[in-house]
Amino acid sequence: MRSIRKTRTRGGWTVVDALVGTAVVAVVGAALAPMLGTGMHRSGMMVSANNLRRLGQGHAAYEATWNGQQHTTMVAEMGLYSGSNACGAFLQNHCPPPAPVIGTDPHGRTWGFFWNGSLPACTAYPGGSPFCSGGTTSRFPALSVPLAVGGTSGAFSGIPIQDGNYWLPNMRGVREYVCERFFDPVFTSPNDLVAYPRLASAFASTAEVADINLLDNDTTSSTYCTSAAALWNPCVFRAPSQGGFQAPGTCADAYRTPSANAVTYPTLKTRMMEWRMCQGPRGAVSPVLAGGVMDAFNAHPGSRPGAVFFDGHVSFTAMADYAADDAQVLQQTGTDGLWSRDSGLGANGYRGQAAQSGFRASPHFLTTGGIAGRDLLHAR
Repeated sequence: MRSIRKTRTRGGWTVVDALVGTAVVAVVGAALAPMLGTGMHRSGMMVSANNLRRLGQGHAAYEATWNGQQHTTMVAEMGLYSGSNACGAFLQNHCPPPAPVIGTDPHGRTWGFFWNGSLPACTAYPGGSPFCSGGTTSRFPALSVPLAVGGTSGAFSGIPIQDGNYWLPNMRGVREYVCERFFDPVFTSPNDLVAYPRLASAFASTAEVADINLLDNDTTSSTYCTSAAALWNPCVFRAPSQGGFQAPGTCADAYRTPSANAVTYPTLKTRMMEWRMCQGPRGAVSPVLAGGVMDAFNAHPGSRPGAVFFDGHVSFTAMADYAADDAQVLQQTGTDGLWSRDSGLGANGYRGQAAQSGFRASPHFLTTGGIAGRDLLHAR
């Protein structure tokens, strides 16, 4: 009789099985990673589009309340004074504007911005008038204008280059038309790898200002910014054929923010835009911006920043398209492009010194004609 030998199968994985499994997981992971990354990025774009739409609606609601007036921190009468005594003459006839207010923290303290190269400080102004430049008192001007375009005259000229209130869409005044909190997700895109991770801890707080220490020298408070060009009076960014750039200190109406009703091309003029990041091919990271962490929206022709226009629609248009439309206008006119090249910021334009491969584009910030101009020739 033949005996039957019983064998027992051992459970579990062998070393070979583990290696094969690991290899399979690695291959699948490598295949899915780009799709997952793209999916997450697209999800972030959808969130950002909704944010921009809400912010655009908030600004439109503010303007409806104030008879079309755009939200501004400028004083229209600033342009009436020039020369060495411009500041003193202004203060004799007008009260300086209050600081842009961030809000009240959980301890009941109200915080406002003044610029001295450090964290925002309380609304007291040590060291002299916050409105005037000269010596160590050049504080408030950096936040009273939409963008420091250079070339100003008189005592209103002490503004650090490229500073301005364009990066404060969540200041009190207009914010109440969107939400009550300074640190709210509506002001930040999930694709913003600088601001979003830093501020996420404050999103669940019900306080108007959850933690003032979340702000740093780069004022990491929002992904989005308003159009500086739309807030300056159109007399500033004139087309070359109309006389060219006019320094705010030489134009009496420069600081008189135009009504939103003055928009000539509502479908083609940006109102707010993703500003803190290069939405597309990164290439070499510029060390000029945010400590070399992120590029600006216009750093690369392939960047596709989200923007909400004055008619309320949102698009993610490549900077190459903005540049192509500008080049078309330049070719047709011989002199006039879609953005100003002769401002105090020079030929580089807005942050052009940090662009990749010499790319230059300054829509949104230096739009020729300001609110009466356009950033694109046709909507994408």
